[in-house]
Parts: sequence; C-alpha cells; structure tokens
Amino acid sequence: MYLSYTLKEESREIILQTIPPKHNIVLHHVTLYYNPPEEIQGLLDYYGSDPVVKAIGIAQDEQCQALVCSVNGRTERPSGFEGIFHITYTLAEGIRPVYSNQLLKAGYFSSIAPLIVKGEVRIEE
Repeated sequence: MYLSYTLKEESREIILQTIPPKHNIVLHHVTLYYNPPEEIQGLLDYYGSDPVVKAIGIAQDEQCQALVCSVNGRTERPSGFEGIFHITYTLAEGIRPVYSNQLLKAGYFSSIAPLIVKGEVRIEE
C-alpha cells in the first residue's frame, strides 16, 4: 500500500509536450509514502487534500528519466520514508520503477523551469 499523488491527464500532457520522453512512458504519480503506518490520517493531514506539487528537476540516464518534485515546497520525503519526491517519467525496457530512486540517490539531476503538476492524493493498494 502507498499514498500517492496521481497525475491528472492535463499535467501528463503538459509534461509530455515540455520534456521529450526517451524511453517507455510511465508518468503516473508521485509516491508520497510507501507502506504508510496504519494510522494514515496524520499523513493525509500533513499533505492536505490539494498539495502544491511542482516538477523542478530531471534526472536521466540510459535506463530512466525521473522528474524531481517539490511537494508543498519540500523535495525531501518525510522521516520514515527517506528519498526525494519524484515522478518516474520513462523507463527502458526491463527496468523497474524503483530504479528511479537509485538514479536520484546518485545525484544525477539538473534543474528545469518549474511545472505545476495537478493531481489528487490517493491511497493505492
């Protein structure tokens, strides 16, 4: 189970028009929290029903493109779920979405002109 910010189609289209995809397109959500605690209401309150999400950077290599995001002004995930907020944008054949975390951990990203990302907070199974 995870808490996500799932992109609206209009945001997907803007990203696709702005940043050329290099691999197979994923472009689905920002993971806000993976395996959240049973008492998830505190996390829902933390993010709010309509968080401000912006794509502010891109990390890419021969296997993946990931968009670095800020959520309510923060790029670092909250304590207990470390890492950088991001959208797995594209993946080469056979590469799993979790690879984007490794790519970002290596620090291979550069800034882009901020893009407002519209979506909705969801609990995904």
